Amino acid sequence: MLRILGVEDRIVAVGGHTSYDDDLRRKARSGEIRQIGYGWHMPPTLDALVAARPDVLIARMADLTHTQHLERVESLGIPVVPTFIDAEPHYMGRVAWVRLMGLLTEKEAEADAFVEMVAQEVDRLKSLAEEQPRRSLLWAWYRSGGNRWAVTQRNADAALIRDANAELVLGGEDDPELDSFSDLSTERLLRDATDADCWMIRDPISAKFDDWDVLARFKAYREGCVFWQLGKPHPTADSWEMWEMGIIRPDWHLADIVKMLHPALRDGEWRFLAPETWEEDHGRAGQH
Repeated sequence: MLRILGVEDRIVAVGGHTSYDDDLRRKARSGEIRQIGYGWHMPPTLDALVAARPDVLIARMADLTHTQHLERVESLGIPVVPTFIDAEPHYMGRVAWVRLMGLLTEKEAEADAFVEMVAQEVDRLKSLAEEQPRRSLLWAWYRSGGNRWAVTQRNADAALIRDANAELVLGGEDDPELDSFSDLSTERLLRDATDADCWMIRDPISAKFDDWDVLARFKAYREGCVFWQLGKPHPTADSWEMWEMGIIRPDWHLADIVKMLHPALRDGEWRFLAPETWEEDHGRAGQH
């Protein structure tokens, strides 16, 4: 958020050097800026934080239950601004946090312009998708070592799928008190999800699923519309762009989802998605 406002040079400390941003990672590794540690459930490394002498600590939190330790930081004379970007029930709510950063850095005009740009691109993509036949999408990642799947059902990720003109298979009511996904069994998928037109089957750190008997029962597998999120990796930094800049660029995610669902719109490059591949297709024609 600070980078798109052009004020990243004001950063004096970060959690650590795992970052998609090459300049921030270099500064953290060299000691030019401090490392105060990652973690929602624990306080920052206080000596490193105090030594950095920040005007404010912007702390990314999971929810309000994780804010108690920030009182200790404030007692040291460092104001704290907790942010809850991951708790936003709609993806454009995540983008709106840029406006807070604009207020803190006296870059309100730049922040407003950025949010408006993203909103306009989202509207353009939604309009394109609305002109295509409605499709259905199963968004379920296999949890290795068990018969369980993380199935997207609600909130921000579900909104992206709906706005791509698709029915979210196994979708449920939005609820900001719940995670966007639920743990469901393979049996549940086989019972209720085999007719999905497309399937988002894993993210960058999920295991690859290759039970051929199970896969063959899914329309998406048989017709070659199974995708995964490679997320634009930065291997040397152990990071993925989709979990950094991608958080405030839902239009990038939406563009990929629209192309996945609607073959007539598959022009240009993919950013975060790619067709899933298997070493063997066991006789199924058309697998990428």
